[in-house]
Amino acid sequence: MREAMMRDDVVQIKVAIVEDDILFQSSFIAAIELAPDMVLHGATQTVAQAMRLLERGWN
Repeated sequence: MREAMMRDDVVQIKVAIVEDDILFQSSFIAAIELAPDMVLHGATQTVAQAMRLLERGWN
């Protein structure tokens, strides 16, 4: 799930991860955190957790 936004003249994509494999999730988080054009909004292991995350909003 992505949303583009402007911050300091750099377009950043907000990313939320839903992944139940914790090792893959950790690798994915690390890759996103290294990407200058992405910001991690959150990571969950289930769809139910992801829905709660999205209900709280992207702020």
